[in-house]
Amino acid sequence: MNKTLLGIGKALCYFLVFFISQSVASAAAVFLLFVLKFPSFDTGNTFTFFIELLNEMSAHTTLILLISGLLTLAVYVIFFAVRKKNFFAKCGYNKINVLSLIPAAVAGVAFNFFVSGLISLIPENSPLMSDYLSSSAPLLSGNPLLSFFVIALLTPVVEETVFRGLVYTRLSRGMPTALALILQGALFGIMHGSPLWAAYGFVLGVILGLFFLYFRTLLAPIVFHVFFNAVNFLPLNIEVTAKTSLIFILSSAAVIVLLIPLTLKFCKKSPASELVPDNPSL
Repeated sequence: MNKTLLGIGKALCYFLVFFISQSVASAAAVFLLFVLKFPSFDTGNTFTFFIELLNEMSAHTTLILLISGLLTLAVYVIFFAVRKKNFFAKCGYNKINVLSLIPAAVAGVAFNFFVSGLISLIPENSPLMSDYLSSSAPLLSGNPLLSFFVIALLTPVVEETVFRGLVYTRLSRGMPTALALILQGALFGIMHGSPLWAAYGFVLGVILGLFFLYFRTLLAPIVFHVFFNAVNFLPLNIEVTAKTSLIFILSSAAVIVLLIPLTLKFCKKSPASELVPDNPSL
């Protein structure tokens, strides 16, 4: 029991650093936008004022994610450096042959098409879909280069470091692997907010945890995550119908199934060491 509670406590501490960084970045953005945009806001109507402030925050979502992501990584790096611990070792950044990560990249693309196919079957006028689209829109708007860097590159590194490298590894020290995978996946899903995002975020989180577990390096889920997010930036002009959605679902599912034996083959060549050093301290 003590080992389980200790693992949960450590996992929560690392998660709180991530959550606080997100909150600090958002609070700083609100303050700066308030100061810079105050003259243009309608201060005579409180409701209108808050709506305008929220719209400004939405328009700067990518910048907020950039600041919070860099802040989170900086805090972790400094924390381990002060304690004279190897940040990369403690997060599971184990070495692996680059070619061994190809299945992770292909799987990331295939899973994106699979999820997109399922989501496209949901009626656009449903509250679930409306909430999903309104939450997604700010992430892909603005400067395309900045959006790509933040969403496709920085975010996967930050989220995998937090949820797989720090949260999952600490949870797995004090409970069964399956339970640790489910808990970190659930936490990962909940952090995405929107019900639809939370649903597939949970599944994605568990899959990413499995890639980490079998490849024995955090680089595997990072590559999967990078390619999963990067697909959203492809200029695909495909008319979405029930037929094309079904094609996406079946073809991507077939690719994922075919990748399983290939992935297991590469996993045999992956490092046999622990995900992180034995008895990791905070």
